[in-house]
Amino acid sequence: MKRAGHNKGATGSPVYMAPEVLSDKPYDEKADVYSYGVVLWELVTGGIPYQEEGFSALDEIFKHVVVDNIRPKIPEQTPPTLAKLIRKCWDANPSKRPSFAAVLKKHVLDDVIVDAIISPSNAIARTFWKENFSSHDEVHETVSWKKFIAAMVKFCNIEFNNGKPLDDQLEVKALKLILVDNRDDLVTIEKFSKALEWFGPFSKDRTFADQITEIIRLPGFFGDVASKEAEQSMAGKKPGTYMIRFSSQQPGFYTITTMGDDNQLKHYRIKHKAGLGYVLGDKEYPTLAALIKTHRRDLYLKHAIKDSKYATLIIAHETDVGGAYSELLV
Repeated sequence: MKRAGHNKGATGSPVYMAPEVLSDKPYDEKADVYSYGVVLWELVTGGIPYQEEGFSALDEIFKHVVVDNIRPKIPEQTPPTLAKLIRKCWDANPSKRPSFAAVLKKHVLDDVIVDAIISPSNAIARTFWKENFSSHDEVHETVSWKKFIAAMVKFCNIEFNNGKPLDDQLEVKALKLILVDNRDDLVTIEKFSKALEWFGPFSKDRTFADQITEIIRLPGFFGDVASKEAEQSMAGKKPGTYMIRFSSQQPGFYTITTMGDDNQLKHYRIKHKAGLGYVLGDKEYPTLAALIKTHRRDLYLKHAIKDSKYATLIIAHETDVGGAYSELLV
């Protein structure tokens, strides 16, 4: 139970103390809100408050925080909603700080979670997730595949004119292979975020879906395969055999694994971010297909591995519509 009225007298660790506490003035629970802002800053940076200043006396902290009204520097890459919350929490004026009840009621932390997981280059995807997968009390971090794809098709105004059911559309099947890797048919915001970096940016049209089908059509595309699994798949393959996969080291990056003419495996990392080009070395290409075409000879890319789940999907689709994708897998 909180007693009515205000408290007085400095308590706690100085770097977390609100200006009114450091000034020995009356204070209420808004002083805890100030301390909470400092803790949020610690969670973002992993740093120690005012470590660079090297304060050795309380008077130095008093001058810095109370007189000069200076706070720890918030990194530029901090999600905007989180940076805004931190600044509000450690405002010099207690009345301008939010109450904890307000933070919970307005779902500020839920917005922070979405903005922290989905990158700024996919701002529209942030809006999509918040608008479609929120209930009265929270933003959901996991949703059913059925609910996800229905919401995405509606949000992006995607139309299919071939008369087939939604689940039979190639784009939908491809997206499901990317996003769903469990028996529960669930899509997590983390998995969605990774897909956005590989195939984004997300927009209110079919660009995201089309980009996915364009890339999975590339011969040798294996998607989410770890280095060890890739090496096992490539074991014993003839020189020139290759696969294209997601890089496990950086969201949005790709890796081309190939068997060199010396029978040694080589891994080439392709730098990429949502909405940007594909970079190998110091050269950038508009598409992954263009990069592979340009470097097919010098990377020794001769024989794409055939047995990925994506190749199986494309072959089944092309067989149905009379295409010739399988001829590319030589």
